[in-house]
Amino acid sequence: MKLRPLLLATIGMTPLTTHALGPGDIAFTGFNSDATSDLAFVALTNIPGSEVIYITDREWDGTEINTGEGLVTWTAPVGGVPAGTVVTLTDLHGTETTNLGTVTESGTFDLAGSNDSAMAYQGTDSDTPTSFLAIIANNTESSADFGDLTGTGLTPGVHTNFISGNQDVMEYTGVRTGETPMSAYLALINNDSQWIFDNGTGDQSDDDLLADLPFDTTAFVAGGPVTQELFLSLDDIEIAENGGSTTLTITRSGPTDAAASINLTSDDSGEASLPTTADFLINEDAVDVTVTGVDDSIFDGSQIVTITASGTGFFDGTTDLTVNDDFADGADLIINEIYPSDFDADPNGDSFSNGGDEFIELVNTTGSSLDISGWTISDATEVRHTFEAGTVLDQDCAILVFGTLSESITGIGGSAAVAASTGDLDLNGSDTITVKNDSDVIVMTASYETFFNFGVPTESLNLTTESMPGFYIEHSTVSGSGGTLLSPGAKVDGSAFCTQPVLALSATSTAFAENTIGTASTGTVTATPTPTSDLEVTLVSGDLSEASVPATVTILANTPSIDFPITAVDDATADGDKDTFIAASATGVVGNFLPLIVEDDGDVAPTPNLGPGSIAFVGFNTDDDGDIAFVALENIDSGQVIHFTDNEWNGQPIGGGGQLISLTEGIVIWTAPITGVAEGTVVSINDLESTPGITTTAGDVEVADPTLNLSSSGESLYAFQGSDSETPTSFLAYITTNGTEDSIANTGLIAGMSAIYLDDNADGGAYVGTRATSPTFSGYLSSIGNPIVNWDQDGSNGAQYVPFDQTPFTLGSSDAYDSWASSEGLAFGVNDGPEDDAENGGTGDGIANVLEFILGGDPLAVDPSILPDVSIDATDFIFTFNRSDDSEGITTVTFQWSTDLSFPGENDVTIGTVDSGPDGNGVTVTVVENAASPDTVTVRVPKTNAPDGSMQGRLQGSRP
Repeated sequence: MKLRPLLLATIGMTPLTTHALGPGDIAFTGFNSDATSDLAFVALTNIPGSEVIYITDREWDGTEINTGEGLVTWTAPVGGVPAGTVVTLTDLHGTETTNLGTVTESGTFDLAGSNDSAMAYQGTDSDTPTSFLAIIANNTESSADFGDLTGTGLTPGVHTNFISGNQDVMEYTGVRTGETPMSAYLALINNDSQWIFDNGTGDQSDDDLLADLPFDTTAFVAGGPVTQELFLSLDDIEIAENGGSTTLTITRSGPTDAAASINLTSDDSGEASLPTTADFLINEDAVDVTVTGVDDSIFDGSQIVTITASGTGFFDGTTDLTVNDDFADGADLIINEIYPSDFDADPNGDSFSNGGDEFIELVNTTGSSLDISGWTISDATEVRHTFEAGTVLDQDCAILVFGTLSESITGIGGSAAVAASTGDLDLNGSDTITVKNDSDVIVMTASYETFFNFGVPTESLNLTTESMPGFYIEHSTVSGSGGTLLSPGAKVDGSAFCTQPVLALSATSTAFAENTIGTASTGTVTATPTPTSDLEVTLVSGDLSEASVPATVTILANTPSIDFPITAVDDATADGDKDTFIAASATGVVGNFLPLIVEDDGDVAPTPNLGPGSIAFVGFNTDDDGDIAFVALENIDSGQVIHFTDNEWNGQPIGGGGQLISLTEGIVIWTAPITGVAEGTVVSINDLESTPGITTTAGDVEVADPTLNLSSSGESLYAFQGSDSETPTSFLAYITTNGTEDSIANTGLIAGMSAIYLDDNADGGAYVGTRATSPTFSGYLSSIGNPIVNWDQDGSNGAQYVPFDQTPFTLGSSDAYDSWASSEGLAFGVNDGPEDDAENGGTGDGIANVLEFILGGDPLAVDPSILPDVSIDATDFIFTFNRSDDSEGITTVTFQWSTDLSFPGENDVTIGTVDSGPDGNGVTVTVVENAASPDTVTVRVPKTNAPDGSMQGRLQGSRP
């Protein structure tokens, strides 16, 4: 890699005389000996206009510069170069250029990758130095290759930088600000600990590793060091927004013999105001200013404001001030209860305790119905939820917004419930929640800090007085809570916020066997209050593969409830007892749900029978909640189980020390449907990170460990079968955006086939290659495993590929050529094409595959003996070759001849399966059938077609 020369400048430079520079007035900041030869230097003083600097890779012997090698002459622009400016000298061994002034090369200036140097000097001419400026070298000063410093005035380590190790590319990466005067930078620039290097075979200057071209041209700036600290203190750390104030004292730590002006800022001027500056007088070490609360019209609770003091020569000082709401501000919608993180509870009723259980409870306190369509809820980072059109909240009623929620659940605790429209609330332990109306006007904000128990919040936070402006405290400490930890959708005492009609669900049994014949349980849906007209209720099963219910039932007028059957679904999958639910909803009524357990009847999981390459990944997305797709390359039997994990394999043999390394990441379990999965079928699994929301296009899928979180900064995913989710017995497929960081050793997976290596840190990709041409399903592995050619990849938006293409893979028509290509070891979609030339790792031997097939050759071996023999007799030029029987009828063989290498089309002779000719030129073709052996084909071209006695012939083959 190459280092960047840096040239620095300051404005207002004064004219200098010619040859006015001396040792240390410039310093090299970049050196590249690869490919183009490049340098960079920084001006540590003003360089006058038209000043000339010579740079040579020749050596000084103490009295003169030796001969040979090259010379670079750089001339400053007419306006000069200010101190601090970085000058780059590019392609000095080619078409030399510079970012400032002009540059020319004479002789051969070609920096070597070892034991070479560049010396900068001025003189009456290039052979007569009068002043030496700087030296840079890629070996130590003791090397004889760098000549002698005698008489140069240069001091090693001050004006020169001899960097050991024969580095190819070197660049200064130290600081460029804060040193005074500019010459103070010399000690940094000529210290190799402030440099980065790149070395090795080939061109290292553009490999995106360590030092690279172009060199950094950021200017060097002179400036005094920060010498003092600022300390801030408040007389009162809390003030009221309506008229409250406090005194802020700013104290400086250092000398007071000079006056100083300090800048003051508040990170929220809508909460607290203060002067923009404070001035220290001479001999004054402290100054006071007044900070005043700002009375807004927003019910926003207590807000923390950070005040910052800064100034030239000072480290910044900060302090925090709490501005308390006066609670006189009205709010249309009150944030009543906040649950910012999960503990051992399941308030959203999805049978999992995770981030989806986070909720925000809002209460309408306007005294009338409130249309909140288009209103938003944000945390300190971004909008997390937008209410759908038609969302109307009745007087005194509440609505819950969860992180995630089954679409079938419409009410909890007597209140309406919805899922965050972005799929996640992502509330932090300390956060600010903001509610805005559909005109983007703030209605309310709430800032909170959770009370932690070993790092995890143990309960929700609630207003001190239900639905009344105030502070947020632990739920169990609110009056009337009875010590309960949370009350989603209800008041702290469990009572309803309003008299909204509500549905309730019950059942004669909430746990039953999957093989129960007939009605497994009788459910009851009850409406409160009793409806005065017929009420149609929609029923939904949370998992139709476990239990079913009627789509609708009707509660008749003046009747409180209706019964309905719950039917078990007997599957053949050994899936254990399954948690699910049924839900009820109706127009104008708060719905509800009822958890169920469907007990497995002892199904035995089939013996795993898949192996490496049985499936292959064809889609991979790390954005949002993560998605994958795979194709079955053989039939997958009913009930076969495949595990997907981002836990890494340790590379040891299966059954002989091999194991998943940490088991701290995630696992998803996919089970084939009762009908199995036919080879060629594409299966997608979506929302891998969403415990209740994960779905698949075929079979069943569940999250065994909800910590699966596909990373966009390098990730690997293994597919395997095993005795359980932690003990692989057979790996099936692998995909990674993490290079070779994770192991596939001893898995049986093959890189470029069953193991796919996408671009490092790609967010996702999708297979876009052929799906209908391989003669075998396993033949698709080589095409799928070649992402450079057959995948569309993206480094920033993997979600664009979702939903993945579900087009099935099918078999293409195959013929003798396909069978030959497969039997000879050619890889489908990689090097098996008729025009491919597979020898020598793809560089070929000049004989295309189709000709190898026709002539009976080995497509992976160089063998010129299969080429036609050429001979001459008294009358003809004779061309003889062998043709395989299998190639007949599926290939076209053409012999072309010419007397001047032009091979005009009219001279083409098509080789058939029998003798032919003579044609208009007297050319004849003889075909000798040799039973099971290749035919012998002889083409005779009369000499009369070549008056000068010279003729050329060539054979062409094609596969229609």
